[in-house]
Amino acid sequence: MKLKRVDRRQFLARSGTAFLGLATGFLLVGCGGKGNQLNCTESLRKAEISMRESLNYVEYSPNSEKSCVQCAFYTGDTQGCGDCQIFSGPVNPEGVCDSWSKKA
Repeated sequence: MKLKRVDRRQFLARSGTAFLGLATGFLLVGCGGKGNQLNCTESLRKAEISMRESLNYVEYSPNSEKSCVQCAFYTGDTQGCGDCQIFSGPVNPEGVCDSWSKKA
């Protein structure tokens, strides 16, 4: 088997490209891949997580017309994590669950 010789320019170009790819990947993982999006479920207990899972709660609603901030059970503002009358613990104003009910 014959090994192909790589010159210095090729080596530096390939290693530089690999480094940039890895650095980008680490930055995305460090940010959760979502930039500055709010995460209100980081410090929840197991029972709180189970309740949310049973009601299919998600941190970011796929429907812009249905989110926690527009729900009758939500108390809080649009900037930080708020409270829900159904869940204990914080909820994301952009989240949604199966118990969503439009504010009157």
